[in-house]
Amino acid sequence: MSDIKIPVYKGEKLREDKKILIVGESYYSDDSTYYNGDEKVLNDFPKLVMNRYFHQVDADRWNIKFFNNITEFLTCNGIIKDNLQEVYYYNYVQKILQRTINGKINKAKWKADIRMSTKAFYEVVNQIKPDVIIFFSFSAFDAATYYISDSNSNFSFDQENLVNETHYKKSEIIVGDIKSNESSIRVFRFPHLTGGPVGWSFKKSFNKLAEIKMELSKYEL
Repeated sequence: MSDIKIPVYKGEKLREDKKILIVGESYYSDDSTYYNGDEKVLNDFPKLVMNRYFHQVDADRWNIKFFNNITEFLTCNGIIKDNLQEVYYYNYVQKILQRTINGKINKAKWKADIRMSTKAFYEVVNQIKPDVIIFFSFSAFDAATYYISDSNSNFSFDQENLVNETHYKKSEIIVGDIKSNESSIRVFRFPHLTGGPVGWSFKKSFNKLAEIKMELSKYEL
């Protein structure tokens, strides 16, 4: 039985030279139809969200800004030419989350949800067999590497280097490999490019830093 409840989004114009999997954190909705959704609702949700991004529906919403920030970051660094149709996109948490009245989430429950999602993530990795995985979520990256033994797979993670020369404390890049007996997948963790002011500051900072582009150029993305 599959652990995947919310599937990966497969772009319609995938790169031919490399399979790239972009990993975010979680989907949100204020509509109970979605966060209490049945299998079909969960299965269709990524396509619904990505279509809103591609057509810039409610472009001022934070989640659309998040995708716009990712697109600009990846384009600026030569990883994609145009938009996220060139890659696979996957949100790590296998639930559609509901924000509370004050805009926050239940942290204790969320931590359990993200750990429980690790098996599904490695199932996706086995299905897609990407050449490169790029995390734009600290929490998703930490779960994928720290709870890797939960995945019931033969994957392991080797961290290669840590770049922490930037102005912001949490804007370091981590580079490593997720390995199995059959393959080795290059993994990057970039800063979480949110739709708010901090996300925009991260984006502008990274776009200007020559050291980041030099670091990325080593790996021929």
